[in-house]
Amino acid sequence: FATGDEDAMTPQDVDRWLVCINGSAQRGSEMRSAHQSMACEAAPAELADTNCPVLGNLSWEGFLQVYSENLAEGKYWSVAHDLWATGCAEPCLPTCEGISQGKSNAELGIQIGNFQARFDYMWCTASNIQVVGVRAHALGTSEDGPCPNQVNPSDHFPVGATLVLA
Repeated sequence: FATGDEDAMTPQDVDRWLVCINGSAQRGSEMRSAHQSMACEAAPAELADTNCPVLGNLSWEGFLQVYSENLAEGKYWSVAHDLWATGCAEPCLPTCEGISQGKSNAELGIQIGNFQARFDYMWCTASNIQVVGVRAHALGTSEDGPCPNQVNPSDHFPVGATLVLA
């Protein structure tokens, strides 16, 4: 997303990146973290801890810090989504080239579909534990649209199992 200096993103570059991953440049933990880093880099040292309205560029280190914070908070899904949204995840999905060209993906005829991933698992490896049942989750149909929707009011699904000690 960096258009000029290879080691930094301008505020305009950051806005394009945020629209690509969040649908808006004005929301999300990535926006808050990036703006904090950009304000710290733009402000003199004595103002770095204040809410400085002046935003400088987002350095490579600042960009990495955005995702380091997400990972430290356990938000692996957020990182996976952003890789998907920017076309960096395998298999290669359509990218946000429409945004980089100042056009919507729809204007370019690009459809990226809905993000799908699974991160919650239960592992049972002890020989003295028997799995008796696994909670089934009734998924809606594709006509219901992406979650949350009328059928699934959340995009988080419970994971459950019944285990017996043998």
